[in-house]
Amino acid sequence: MTSSEFSGGNLSERTIEFYLTRIKEKLKCKNKHELINKSFELGFIDLMFIMF
Repeated sequence: MTSSEFSGGNLSERTIEFYLTRIKEKLKCKNKHELINKSFELGFIDLMFIMF
């Protein structure tokens, strides 16, 4: 799934990538993998709400 598909097409891919970059900086993550792990640790992501 691309960034723009994730937003429902309302935000450009560049905007979403910018947001992700800023979030990674604030949480001191080097990449998306670290960001996802830290999000789980901090409780921002809950496995109950992830749909496969």
